[in-house]
Amino acid sequence: MITKKEVKIVLIIYLVLFIMLPVICQAQNEIIESETVIDSLEISQPVKDSLEIPADSLTVIEVSADSIYIPVEEIPDTMRISLKELKQSLDQYLEDVKNNKEKLQFPFILYNENFHLKTPFDPGIRFIKNGFTVIPFKISNLHILQNYNPFFNTEYKRGFTIFTESDYDLPVAVTESFLCLGEDDMNHAFVSFTKGKILGLKNINLKIDYLGQEGQWLGVNEKSRNFNLHLFSSHNWGKIHLYHTTIDQKISTNKLANAPELPESKRIKDEISDTAILFENKYINFGMKYENLETDTLNRKISEFILSKKLEWGTHYIQACYEYFMNNTDNTDFHLLTLDHHSQIALFNFGNSGYYQDEENHLFASELEYTVLQGINVVVDYSILKSENIFFFQPEERTGTGLVFDLAFLKIKAIAGKENLNEENTYFAETTSYADLHYNRLQLKMKNWTLFRDTEFEYLPTLQSQTLLEFILNLEYNNAIKLGIEHVYTSEYSYTCDNADCIFRDKFSNLDAWLAFQVTKRFEIKIDAVNLLNIDRLFAYPVSEQLSGLRFNINLHWIFIN
Repeated sequence: MITKKEVKIVLIIYLVLFIMLPVICQAQNEIIESETVIDSLEISQPVKDSLEIPADSLTVIEVSADSIYIPVEEIPDTMRISLKELKQSLDQYLEDVKNNKEKLQFPFILYNENFHLKTPFDPGIRFIKNGFTVIPFKISNLHILQNYNPFFNTEYKRGFTIFTESDYDLPVAVTESFLCLGEDDMNHAFVSFTKGKILGLKNINLKIDYLGQEGQWLGVNEKSRNFNLHLFSSHNWGKIHLYHTTIDQKISTNKLANAPELPESKRIKDEISDTAILFENKYINFGMKYENLETDTLNRKISEFILSKKLEWGTHYIQACYEYFMNNTDNTDFHLLTLDHHSQIALFNFGNSGYYQDEENHLFASELEYTVLQGINVVVDYSILKSENIFFFQPEERTGTGLVFDLAFLKIKAIAGKENLNEENTYFAETTSYADLHYNRLQLKMKNWTLFRDTEFEYLPTLQSQTLLEFILNLEYNNAIKLGIEHVYTSEYSYTCDNADCIFRDKFSNLDAWLAFQVTKRFEIKIDAVNLLNIDRLFAYPVSEQLSGLRFNINLHWIFIN
């Protein structure tokens, strides 16, 4: 069994190799290059404070990804970038990160307090982290999302949740922090530091994230000390990436997916350490990852090897990824093939995603859109899933048809159809919407997800809904006052007590609100009012997940540029 000390030693070796290898390889080229190259930041005035930047554009910036994996891009030499270009690139990077967080939506209820997440039913989704598939171990899918979402750009796409890093290589350091003080010791500190050209080395770029939190969450005093590292080096032939993530926390046993072999206790340890190296180039990407997971007294060590390739021609692309897993704990090996495809032909947009492990574990999801008028599309969705670990509320097969309204200030997708749920046919209607409306200095942001199921399963609600509204008064110099509310609702459904001796049937509704003061685009103070309806349990089940009534959190968000 590898100890923490040994893991740290291996990581240090990786870091030394990662930093020295590119330097040695480029030593000869550095002799030939001019010795008078000066960093433009040293001969130009400092980057101006955001107070001097003109007011934000009111146009919504769309951020989307066409592929499950990030394609290799040609990186410009930012050591010689002008101050104007540097400022534009930096502003665009920060705006992209902000929009990625604001517009992210999942097809299920996702309630959060700070970095804690909860949903009435554990979602059946597949996770890809930096191109590598995440294989769950004992804990729920929702907890995987909670572990990694703070550190990465997150996208949901046809049954996949994709965690990716931004390849930031600008020579300006960006530090982002989220700090919180709340009742019941609900405290956290999240800090992210990213900088290109570290130590003056042209091709070495760094990003470090840390999340520490502690407090009462659903009746358990949880603690987290999580860390994430991304180092990458750009070359003419491609990129080298080094990834490392450490999850070290105490969590509630309610976050387990299925582990009857563990002793019954309220709080258990959850420790993950994974290190990966990925080589990207225009011919083929390849990499390897080692992961060590410990959940209470259970342990799993797994090694993964990956090959991926993306082919593009015109308005079409197809990307294939082959992964080989070696489970070092029980000596079970398996293979995994993941595919992603998109084509645009005239007025048609056609996309497919899926994975295949074996006859008992595979997924295929397809989406076809046809443009009727500008901004109005007809959409057809289809998915089929087979899994040994399928949840009873997760459709094995689903077909839906509807409309997509895709305007500059509004996007709505509304579909209805049939799904096979627990070997029974069920009809559904689902809507997902996002709006960003402006009138003079006033602004309204809205997100909503609603699912109606005509189902006879007593353990599923007929209606589920989550709505977020934020009213914003935009002031001069990028200052603003924000007032927001979020409502979560499920109709009646049945659930059992912790000891499963009795069955209850109840509905659920909860309301949160917040008031925020934005001082420039880089600083914000927010006061959260949690559980305004003063409910005693979140989503009713399980009974042990007690809430402590109405409470308040004070949050500070600060982006510092140096």
